[in-house]
Amino acid sequence: MKDRDRKEHEFSGVALIEILENAGVTTGSNLRGENLAKYVLISAADGYEVLYALAEIDPEFTDQVILLATKKDGQPLANGEGPFRIITPNDKKPARWIREVRSIKVAFTKN
Repeated sequence: MKDRDRKEHEFSGVALIEILENAGVTTGSNLRGENLAKYVLISAADGYEVLYALAEIDPEFTDQVILLATKKDGQPLANGEGPFRIITPNDKKPARWIREVRSIKVAFTKN
């Protein structure tokens, strides 16, 4: 994928949906009704935050795979970029490609 430097890079890591499922977040066929009002808030070391509707991440709603990257071009992410970074390949702008991920929070919009 093209990064902010406009150069092609290969990112690897784990799909964000896998992390959410392992944490017990409602996904798949159970993601309906009030659960569609859930969102995922991801925060970076510098306080930058990005938001996703839970359905944007769930493969039953989208073909896009949002990646929690740990490597870029086969190497661990550099200081200032890692140890974790979110990659959203189908976004037209990389504004949600958040660097230095420190927390992932799932909540209801009602809260």
